[in-house]
Amino acid sequence: MLVPADNGILEMYPVSPQVNNARYQGSNCIEKVVMVSTLGL
Repeated sequence: MLVPADNGILEMYPVSPQVNNARYQGSNCIEKVVMVSTLGL
């Protein structure tokens, strides 16, 4: 039976849009990326 993960086990961070495309395979798909705001704030 599946249960929620304990606190502190999972980490959330932005990744490349390539992760959504099956043509791209490799660890670079899940490396952290720096988000740049283009809103001019």
